[in-house]
Amino acid sequence: MTEYLVVLLVGMGGSSYARGPDKQAQIDRCLQFAQSDWRGFLKPGKHEVTVNVWDVTGRTDIWWDTRGAFTKEDDTLGPLPAPELVKGVLKVK
Repeated sequence: MTEYLVVLLVGMGGSSYARGPDKQAQIDRCLQFAQSDWRGFLKPGKHEVTVNVWDVTGRTDIWWDTRGAFTKEDDTLGPLPAPELVKGVLKVK
């Protein structure tokens, strides 16, 4: 079964994420988490954002930063391939 990791990077030190088998469901969850996680730092309104989507099937111990996503299995290979970039909207009240 395919598994996806969806990450919204916020500034230089934060992120919200979701991981699971349904890509669109994880994108939606990530946006919901980001709305909750970061609402105190964002002005009210709609904010267009871009989330990073990686296929992480069979991978464990994943971490990410502004350079990309990495896994223990890939220590000698570098980061995972470039993510799919998907546009979304945060709705902050």
